[in-house]
Amino acid sequence: MAHKRDSPQGTFFAQGTFFSRDNYIHGFRSKTLESWEDLGPIVQPWNNQQRLCAGSALAVDKTIYFFGSYTFDIVPKEILDQRLYLTTSKNGYEFSKSLKFRLEPDPAWYGTKRTHPVTNEMVFAWRDPFIFQDPPSGRYYLFICAGAKRWGVPPTVAVAVAENIMGPYELLPPAVDMTVKLDGKNQQALGEIERIQIVYRNNKYYMLFSCWPFHVNQDFARCCQSMGHSITESTIYILSSDQVTGPYRLDLNCPTVKNSAQTGLYGIYLITPRIEDADESILTGWFPEHFTVCVTDNYRVVWEEGNIHVKEARAIPAR
Repeated sequence: MAHKRDSPQGTFFAQGTFFSRDNYIHGFRSKTLESWEDLGPIVQPWNNQQRLCAGSALAVDKTIYFFGSYTFDIVPKEILDQRLYLTTSKNGYEFSKSLKFRLEPDPAWYGTKRTHPVTNEMVFAWRDPFIFQDPPSGRYYLFICAGAKRWGVPPTVAVAVAENIMGPYELLPPAVDMTVKLDGKNQQALGEIERIQIVYRNNKYYMLFSCWPFHVNQDFARCCQSMGHSITESTIYILSSDQVTGPYRLDLNCPTVKNSAQTGLYGIYLITPRIEDADESILTGWFPEHFTVCVTDNYRVVWEEGNIHVKEARAIPAR
């Protein structure tokens, strides 16, 4: 994940999750996107029981708010009970956890068929939060990946709204409808949604995200491929809506970011470097086979109506 601080500092920060028992969020910063300063651990587990996972940050009034997700070490390990957390910072590398923030899934909207093997409590998919300030209203919306085929329910994205970035947040109905008509019948196009990002352009909202190929409906994959949209680990999927709260739906005429399948990046994040480049965004992400974060100006996503694409996409060797 990468973000740019308030002007006039103009410094880019990148955070990465380290998956280990004593894990943490690692930080880097750069003014050029070419040379980076290692900041070391910037967010630590608060009682050494959490596995810290992906999130997103937003700078408001010279304070950086980082919304992340975490899991507990439970048995069996493949069952993950996921929760959200909020940390804040004045400088981008010294964060403190907010004790007031709490947002739990509502089983009526974001249920699951999985249970904890010991407590028999419901075990939720509730991760990858993305914080977004809606330009027209100024309100804050928190989008959360919820549900997935592995949890026994269709994948969706939760959305919550607040007047203040610290909350309290009001949980709303699901923001996503993944149903598409394929071969004459309604089907779920994808079995999972990860690393979402909301982009507002030309009075329309776009939701971009990643999905591992083995979670892609094969009928949907064939539909995409018939239109020249390749499906790989780095394919970026696009949902769109006229309202910030959705429903976000697939447009089968433009289901993915063209050329994104060639980059090798998963868990993408877009940043806009300069106002004069507003029609282009820098594409950042993660090389899964090398566990390497890629933040470079070599990848540009060009925003053209009906033709959102990566300009001159080419694989960059991981370092």
